[in-house]
Amino acid sequence: MDRKQSSGVQLGNSNMGERFCEVKCGHGPESRLFNIGRAHFVACDACRTYIWVGSSLMSGWRQASEGIWRRKKRSIRSYQRSG
Repeated sequence: MDRKQSSGVQLGNSNMGERFCEVKCGHGPESRLFNIGRAHFVACDACRTYIWVGSSLMSGWRQASEGIWRRKKRSIRSYQRSG
């Protein structure tokens, strides 16, 4: 990603974009948006970082189970939190 072309706010390695779901990491396209409970995060698997982007942003979090949230939490266990 060319950070100069993006007009979003820079937070750690991530560019927050102008609208929700535009969060991108400067290290590549491997960014993924996910939730653990009502908290929503974006993680970059290339640089192994993640950031919190908000709570209750999408209603689908209510349909997920505790098991799904545990798996998602394990997926970022060794990642560093930015911002």
